[in-house]
Amino acid sequence: LTSAQPDLCLACHDAQDAAIQKAHLGQPFATSRCTGCHNPHGSERAKLINNFAHPPFAEKSCDTCHGTPKEGKIVLNEGAQRELCLMCHADMQEQISKAKVVHAALNKNTGCVSCHTPHAATYVHQTRRRSVELCLDCHTEQARVWRGKQFLHRPVFEISCAICHEPHTGESQRRLRAAQVNDLCLACHGSQVQSTLQAGGQVELFAGAVKVDAAGLAGIRLLPIRLGDKKGHPYARHPVADDASLTCITCHNPHAAEGSARRYVTESVSSAPLCLTCHK
Repeated sequence: LTSAQPDLCLACHDAQDAAIQKAHLGQPFATSRCTGCHNPHGSERAKLINNFAHPPFAEKSCDTCHGTPKEGKIVLNEGAQRELCLMCHADMQEQISKAKVVHAALNKNTGCVSCHTPHAATYVHQTRRRSVELCLDCHTEQARVWRGKQFLHRPVFEISCAICHEPHTGESQRRLRAAQVNDLCLACHGSQVQSTLQAGGQVELFAGAVKVDAAGLAGIRLLPIRLGDKKGHPYARHPVADDASLTCITCHNPHAAEGSARRYVTESVSSAPLCLTCHK
């Protein structure tokens, strides 16, 4: 950019213009990031408002969240962003109070607005960025390690981390959508998915909690086993689960690896070093 926001925008749009001030209902927009509400290139909404708008913002009901500005600064009605959001989103408040595992971001004062813009966004659910980048903005160590690897778990990195992880709360460690690791993996890689993929359209996973376009799973490797199976991969009598610790991630890295597209935990090209970790 030739200069930073909001200076870049205010080079053409006069913050003192009465019509502009009226349009912003007296709120101190002149010190804000204009792209938090407007798309500078194009939009389906008037005034280039970002396509996905928070209902109070779209209805110009600023007083739902904001009080009268003081000394040129915004004033939130409840004083804290998390509590303000949960006043309307009571379902999320209940979900948080009952969940075993809560996303750490939700426990911060900024809470919901760490991930969602309260005004208008380019992305669905008013997320601040595309799903994967949004997660990796905070999970920087994972981003550093994974992005340096040759073989990435394609649906996750190209679609959403929320395919496997609940974004807000969950009942399992790391907010996985299935309590058992193999149930998580076989929801996509199990042979029961084949007929759904062939039908095209959307694939519903985890009882409909996740919906993915079949095209996004194109080329995914389907295994000759189904949800609940304990044997059958990579050979018919080979165990894929036991009562101790054997799961899919005993052999495969769920995110990224070197060596092989099958993402062996040994990061080797051949499967031999992997097999020898057990068959010594």
